[in-house]
Amino acid sequence: MIESSLARTKVWYRARQDAEWSGRLYQYANRLAHVFFLREVCHVQAWLVNLLFTDDPTTKPTKKEEWVMALPAIKVDLGFGAPLIPWVLDVFLSAKPREELLSG
Repeated sequence: MIESSLARTKVWYRARQDAEWSGRLYQYANRLAHVFFLREVCHVQAWLVNLLFTDDPTTKPTKKEEWVMALPAIKVDLGFGAPLIPWVLDVFLSAKPREELLSG
């Protein structure tokens, strides 16, 4: 059932049918399938907003530039020919402590 849903979602998004959606990018693909379900089945004007944290001091900090460089490859791996996916937004949010943001 999952594979069938992902396959229908690929068709709806016009992604390459040979793109692997069940492997390492499954969570992203699953979220795309939810957008498909909400928009096409439930007729809800849904969007996927990827909230990408930058400079998180509690983990290995990722710079915005690193995200910007990685995202196109992820979208190609998902079978998209362009960096923009319909009804998907990438939003960057700094995880720096408030004091650092205000002082810098």
